[in-house]
Amino acid sequence: MIFKRFAVIFWMLILTSGVCFAAEDENTLKAAYIGNFTQFIEWPEMNTSVFNLVIIKDDPIKNAFEEMGKTLLLKGKKINIIQLRTHHEISLFCNSFEKNGSIYMIYIPKSAETYIPKIVAATQNLPVVLISETPGAAQQGIHINFFTTTEQYLRFEINERECINHGLHVSSRLLKLAKIINPKENL
Repeated sequence: MIFKRFAVIFWMLILTSGVCFAAEDENTLKAAYIGNFTQFIEWPEMNTSVFNLVIIKDDPIKNAFEEMGKTLLLKGKKINIIQLRTHHEISLFCNSFEKNGSIYMIYIPKSAETYIPKIVAATQNLPVVLISETPGAAQQGIHINFFTTTEQYLRFEINERECINHGLHVSSRLLKLAKIINPKENL
């Protein structure tokens, strides 16, 4: 158990210490980050046997998630990938979303940024982690937002206040690695 924790912390440090990436590896790198994020986030309820990872629109990151799902469990649970491609599917999902004890992470790529306000509103105060890669998304209510530095390093920001509002506990170890948006001391 100690070795597993050490390995997770080691990889988080490697991933956030300034890894420069090639464009073709970006999705694999983001999927690795997201997989590791789950080790440092606690959900209030976990009454399900699967970890639901929702991808909005068509995005190449789906392939990286599928590869990850072949060999990795998230929070000790099998990964269930749900892809919502059409406006109709996204609307149905958002309109029927409720607190049901399931674990969800929703990945909203830049190509689907117009859906951010609708998804943020549909998941308001629910224990769902929202992840994006859109400039300004954390200020719109997204919990974790990827960004690339001018030196082409992949980084992430966390909207701490929104995580708390959604009943999510983010480890201080993960917060130390992130750029913090809306810190809890401003609550």
